Formats: sequence, structure tokens, C-alpha cells
Amino acid sequence: MAINRAFVKYSFKIIFRDNILSILIISPIITAFAFKLLIAFANKIISTKFGIQNVLEAYYLLLDVVFVYLSPCFFSIISSLVILEELDENTSQYLMITPLNKRGYLVWRLFIPCFVSFVFSIVLVYSFSLTNFNFFQVVLLSAISVLNALIMSLIIITSSKNKVEGLAWTKLVNINILFIFVPFFFEGLFEKIFAVFPSYWLAIIAKKFENEYFYIYVLFTTIILSLWIKLFYKRFIKKVFY
Repeated sequence: MAINRAFVKYSFKIIFRDNILSILIISPIITAFAFKLLIAFANKIISTKFGIQNVLEAYYLLLDVVFVYLSPCFFSIISSLVILEELDENTSQYLMITPLNKRGYLVWRLFIPCFVSFVFSIVLVYSFSLTNFNFFQVVLLSAISVLNALIMSLIIITSSKNKVEGLAWTKLVNINILFIFVPFFFEGLFEKIFAVFPSYWLAIIAKKFENEYFYIYVLFTTIILSLWIKLFYKRFIKKVFY
């Protein structure tokens, strides 16, 4: 327990000495309030200027899916950049020979952030979403978004030589958010081309809650996300531990 407390304290010290990481750690809450306030403000402006009530209501589900996606991303970026910094400074190798060991390092650096972001996502989405999701739907969407964030984190860490490159890769992998929009604006073969991307399935699940084949979509989502994780997890282990 003492080593865990010391490691948590050390982790927060790393985060708060870096301006970018300090902002990222509070970004989910800032985003939640901004999301709610900006939508209400936009609706009011459009209503006042053009006399159209709730014009954005047709896009509430899309906006919610984007919101669900974003919250875990902030935590995954923090986790990725901290790991890359520790690899740069060889701190990770030192930590792995302490009582924390390799398994503890993996849990605290990769899986604990996933769990924290999962809890945050559930609370924030349940409190701030524009769509009337039930609890099961919130949990499922949060879980899928966390797995998307985990994939993003694995890609950043395995593709970057250092923290500076990690920042560049963070911008690149965030292109993944664009594939959320595909199921909302395209149909047919063109839409299916994007089915290989993780975020596409977050949007699909959100749209198919009432579909009779919903659980088949969940199965496909699980398969696609698992393949992405399997592809990069082995590379991650090789880079961090060997």
C-alpha cells in the first residue's frame, strides 16, 4: 500500500509540473460544462435570430457521441505522455525493479487511467448528455469510448520515440474522431469502408440501441476493438518492458 501511495503522489507530481498535462487532467470537466452551455447558447441565438426552436435537436445524438468519445481521450493522452517521458528518462526501468514491479507499473500507467476515465465518463455523460440515455446505454458507450482511448494510447506510445513525437502522434491519432460522423451523414458502401476504425463503432452502437440486431452490432464492435488492441498491445509490451 505504501508503494502505491508513493507512486500516486509521484504520478501527480509529474502531471502538475507539466502545463499541458495539468490542463488535460481538468479538461473533461471543463468540456462537460462548455458542451452544455454552448449548445444552450447556440439554441438561444438561433431561436432569437431566426425564430427556429431547438434547431440543434436533430444533432443531439451526434454531439453526445462526440462528448462521450472526448472524456477518456484526455486521460489516455496524459497516460501516454507520462509513459513516454519515463521511457525517455529511463525512470520506467527503475520503477519496475522497485516493489511496484512490471505488473504494477502496467496496471497503474495503463489500466488505472482507463478505469478512472470510465468512471468519469459515466458520471459526466449521465449528468450532461443531451440525449435521454438510460444507465445501461451510458455504461456501454463509456466502455467503448474507453477502449477507443486505450487504442489511441497504445498507438501513441508504440509509434513515438520520445515525448515530443508523442505530442505529434496525439494530434494524428485524434483523426479517429472524424469517423464518428460517418454513420450520421453517409450510407451504403462508402459508409462501410470506415468500419475498420474504432470510433465508427461508437457511433453505430449509439444509433442502433433500438435496432433488433443491436447485439450483433455489439459483437462486431467487440471484435474490431479487440483486433486493434491485440495489434498494438504486443508492441507496447515489447517497447516498455524489453
